Amino acid sequence: MHFLVFSRPVGNNEDQLSYPEFTEIQKQTTDIFSGMTPFIFGGLEGAQNAQNGLTVDNVTQPVQTVYIGSNFFPVLGLAPAAGRFLLSTEGKTVGADPVVILSYNYWQTRFSGNPTIVGRAVSMNGRPVTIVGIAPKGFLGPTPLVEAQAYLPLGMYCIEQGVANDFLSNPKTRSIVAFARIKPHTTTAQMQSELAVVGRRLLKEYPREGTIGDLRANRLRPPGLVGGGVNPLPKLAALFLILAALVLALACVNVANLFLVRTFGRQREMAVRAALGAANSRLVCQLLTESLVVAALGCAVGILLGLGATRLLSSVPMQSELPIVLDFEFNWHAFLYAFLVAAASAILVMLVPVLRVWRGNLNDILHEGGRASTGTRQRLRAVLVAGEVAACLTLLVISGLFVRSLRGVQRADLGFNPQAVLNLTLDANEIGYTEAQGRAFYSAILERTRALPGVQSASLASAIPLGDNAPGSDLVIPGIPENPGQPAPHALYSAVSSDFFQTLGIILIRGHDFTAADNAGSAPVAVINQAMAERYWPGQNPVGRSFATPTDPKHPVTIMGVVRNVRMGELFGPFDLVYYRPIMQRYEGVETLQIRSVRSPQELQTEVRNLVQSLSPPPCRFMVSAP
Repeated sequence: MHFLVFSRPVGNNEDQLSYPEFTEIQKQTTDIFSGMTPFIFGGLEGAQNAQNGLTVDNVTQPVQTVYIGSNFFPVLGLAPAAGRFLLSTEGKTVGADPVVILSYNYWQTRFSGNPTIVGRAVSMNGRPVTIVGIAPKGFLGPTPLVEAQAYLPLGMYCIEQGVANDFLSNPKTRSIVAFARIKPHTTTAQMQSELAVVGRRLLKEYPREGTIGDLRANRLRPPGLVGGGVNPLPKLAALFLILAALVLALACVNVANLFLVRTFGRQREMAVRAALGAANSRLVCQLLTESLVVAALGCAVGILLGLGATRLLSSVPMQSELPIVLDFEFNWHAFLYAFLVAAASAILVMLVPVLRVWRGNLNDILHEGGRASTGTRQRLRAVLVAGEVAACLTLLVISGLFVRSLRGVQRADLGFNPQAVLNLTLDANEIGYTEAQGRAFYSAILERTRALPGVQSASLASAIPLGDNAPGSDLVIPGIPENPGQPAPHALYSAVSSDFFQTLGIILIRGHDFTAADNAGSAPVAVINQAMAERYWPGQNPVGRSFATPTDPKHPVTIMGVVRNVRMGELFGPFDLVYYRPIMQRYEGVETLQIRSVRSPQELQTEVRNLVQSLSPPPCRFMVSAP
C-alpha cells in the first residue's frame, strides 16, 4: 500500500520537501515505512508540464522528465523491461551519474523497441548521458494522464535552468515529492500520529514561514499520483456513468414496453401451453430465455461498437505538447461489467410479464380471451410511457445545460483575439543553449519571422493567455505593509517582446508599450493588467508607480502602461493579476512565438518550421489556434 508524504502549510498548499527534510523523514519513519523514495518533476520548481530535450543522432525531441532516487523503482516493486535501473550509489551527488532510463512507450515509438539502444550515449539538454535501462511496459510514471518518458538520477536535476548546485543540501530548496510503502499491520491512524510527531521535530530543525500544518500522508489514487488537491476524475466518471445509466434506463423502458405488449398478446398462447401441461416455471424460463437472447445480442453489438469507438478515439492525434496517455484498450473487466448490466437489464425488463404469467390465472385468460386484463395492461403501459418521458426530459435538460455551457465558453471574454494566430513554442534549454545563445537565437527568429510574406506582426512571450506556463511571484509594493501570517501581494508574470499586445489584440488602456530601448541596460519597467491596477492602486493611475520582487528588492520596476485583462488560465471567474516585463530585461529559456498573418496558420506553420530549423534552434511544438 502506497502513501504520498507531504507537508501542507495553511493557505499555501505546499506539498514539496527539501532533500535534507526528506532524509530526516526517511530516517525517523523506518518503523512505519518499509521504503521511501524521492522524486522531482522535470522543470524548474517542480513544474509537472516542463520538458527537456533528448538528442539522439543530432535529432532533439522533447521528453517529459522525472528525477528519481536510486530506490524509486524498487519501492514500487518494478523490474526493467531491458537493461537496469539506478544503482544504490547513483543520484546522491549533484551532476554525477549521467544516466537515463526511458519509458517503454517512448522506447517503442522513437526507437522501435531496439534493444541496442541500451548502453548508448546520448545527450539531455546538451549534456552527455547514457541510456542504461527501459521502464516496464504499462508504467506511466507518477503523474496522472501525462506519461513520464525519461527518468534521471536526482543529482542530475542541476541540468534544469536556474537550479542551484546546492539543491541537495539547501533546506530552503523545496522541490522534492516523496512517496512510501507502508509496512504491513500499520494502521493509518498510527502512521499519521507518528508523522505528526516527526513533522514537529522537523519544523524545529528546518523552520518554515507562516502557519504550518502537520506532516501527513495521503493515499495514492489512480490513474497516477494526485497530490493534496482535488481529484476531478471520480466526479467526471460519476457524471458519465449517470448519463450512461439514464440512456440505459430509457432503452430498457422502450424494450420493456415492447415486451409487455408482446407478452399480453401471447397470453392465449401461454394459456394453451399451461392447459397442455406446461408448468409456470417452464413458461417463465421461456420468457426469460427470450429476453436474455435479445439482451446478449444487444450486448454483443454494443461491445463491437465500443471497440470500434475506442480504436477511433485512440487514432485521434492529441493536440498537446505533453505526452498525454488515454488508455482506451478493451479489458475483461469492461466485458464483465457490460455482460452483467445486460443480464440485469434483461431480467428487469421481463419482471412484469414474468410476474403476470406466474401469478395469473391462465385458464380464465383462455376462457375470456384476455379481455379482463385490458385495464391492467393499459395502466402498466401508461406507467412505462410516463417513465420514458421523464427519462427523455432529464436527458434533454442535461443536454441543454451542456450546450449552454459550450456556448458560454465560445462567447467567453478572453481579452484578446485568437483568430488567425499561430503559436510556436521553443525551448532553448533542450539543446543546452546558454543565455547568450538563447537571446541571439530568439532575436534572429523574431526578425526573420517578421520578414515572412503575409506576416502582419510577430512577438515572443514566456507565458501566453490560456497557457499552462504562467509563473507567479510575490511582490513588494510601496504603501502596502507586510502583515505576518497574511499572504504577500502576488501576480503572474510574462516576459514579452515589443508588438506582443498588438499581435494578440490586447488593448492598451494607459501609458505606452515596450520599445527596443527597454533592454538589459535600461531601468526595469513593466506593463500591468487592469486587475492588478484595481487591486493594488484602486482609483489611482498606476503609471509611474513601482513595485519590486522579494528576490530583487533593490531594483524596483516602474509601471509604464496598463492593458486590458486577458484569460491566462481559467475561462471564468476573476481575472488573474498579471504584469509583463520586456523580454530583453528578463530572459526565459522557454518562449512562445506568436504570429498573426493574413495566411492561414496551417499554411504558415511549415514555412516557420523550416525557418526555425535553418537557424539550428531547439525542437519546437506547434499549437495552432482556430483560424
